[in-house]
Amino acid sequence: MRVDTIRGVNGSVGIGAAAEGNKWAVSWHHIVDYHWYARVFDGTTLKDEVDLGTDTYSAGNLLLDDGNGRAFSQNDDKRRILDWSTGTFEAETTFSETTSYTSLAAIPGGGAISLYRNGANTNIVSDRWLPGTPTWTATNLAAAVGYEIRVYANAAGKAIGLWYNSTATDTTLSVVAFDGSNWGTAATKTFDNASGSLNTVDGAILASGDFLLVTQRGGNGTLQSYKFNAGAGTFDAAVDVGQSVNNQSTRPSIVIDASDRITLAYLDSGHAKARRDVGAGWLAEQDLGAATMVKLAVDRTSSNVVAVTYAAPSLSIHALTGTGNTWSAAVTMTGLGITNQMFAYMVSTVFDGSGHPMTFAEQEAAGTGGLELSYVKCQ
Repeated sequence: MRVDTIRGVNGSVGIGAAAEGNKWAVSWHHIVDYHWYARVFDGTTLKDEVDLGTDTYSAGNLLLDDGNGRAFSQNDDKRRILDWSTGTFEAETTFSETTSYTSLAAIPGGGAISLYRNGANTNIVSDRWLPGTPTWTATNLAAAVGYEIRVYANAAGKAIGLWYNSTATDTTLSVVAFDGSNWGTAATKTFDNASGSLNTVDGAILASGDFLLVTQRGGNGTLQSYKFNAGAGTFDAAVDVGQSVNNQSTRPSIVIDASDRITLAYLDSGHAKARRDVGAGWLAEQDLGAATMVKLAVDRTSSNVVAVTYAAPSLSIHALTGTGNTWSAAVTMTGLGITNQMFAYMVSTVFDGSGHPMTFAEQEAAGTGGLELSYVKCQ
């Protein structure tokens, strides 16, 4: 189903989607007027498009559901909250940030936490929104300036902040834990460039507040994982995720369910590969077929996992259950998607109340007017 009505979806900026029960919302950037638009399905009716105002290309995290009646967005210096009970966005609020250096995580069960470089560009700081304190409130984080800022949160309200700083010879990652009340002291891990620059990094926060960091060194480097112990502020030794990963063009995609079962997907020599750790270490690698992108999503309620892959001209969805390790046969949608290599950032998958995946993707269309936005639901 086509979602937008005016075409011109920005082919350089990601698609954001969120869902709660059988309601969903999607947001996208419009290349003609540089406005963000959104559309909400309230469980019965697909409502009209909403103009969310002007923002630049810097997308940040577009829409994130907290499982407690709200979804949150953060774009440039604006934050917006979607109230699922009314199907409408509340009035936007602004904050003082440095463009492109922001990150947002929903807190499962209620609220959200934000990391960003402040407007003076002197510190990385953090704000939090909680149902009992329904306004963005500053926390005690005041870290040195860094790049590629990210934040992750769990259902206990604990969080992990991540950023890096680079020199000509190495890259230093900084990881800091939030215990639900206060930020600790940032721990650092330095990667020298002799073994290849650090070009991919992602992670997932565990129920305990510990963190699983995943990195790749260089274009043909080995994926490795490191557990960060939040309480002690220390890293465990590296664990090889697999053999050398060749010709990786996008960072690995990693998700974790409510039972700390971890799924990792990545590109390797033109194929999408996946591995799971369900509590006893990484299981055998699985090949999901030829692809130029792969992106994972996990359902917080059912723990179902899907991998969305793309190989022109077809987008495919593979799925497995939270306790399983057998991927389903691909459900393939020929013609859905675009041929741009940045497609990994232009697709978003969420789940309905029964654990079925719903995927939103940019769509190449005949004629003038640019890209469309399409929606497909797997039964």
